[in-house]
Amino acid sequence: MITTPTTTPEQLAQRHLTVRVLLNARGQWEVLRPHCARPLRCTSLDDATREAYAVAARNAPCDLVVHDAYHRIVRSDHVGAQ
Repeated sequence: MITTPTTTPEQLAQRHLTVRVLLNARGQWEVLRPHCARPLRCTSLDDATREAYAVAARNAPCDLVVHDAYHRIVRSDHVGAQ
């Protein structure tokens, strides 16, 4: 019999969540959200960054990483619990 470990509330609290802003192959800015398979698409980097901060605030504590068009990190913040 195979047993799987159970996740305790402490382990859930220590999970590391990250929200990312990236440019996709079609030239659209995407916000990659934790626990969501589909990215949120935006028309500009500013819009994507604004949306990413809102997502990070809802999932706090969370890290937010913004990449430029060349996939370099231009902003990296930790959004803490309120």
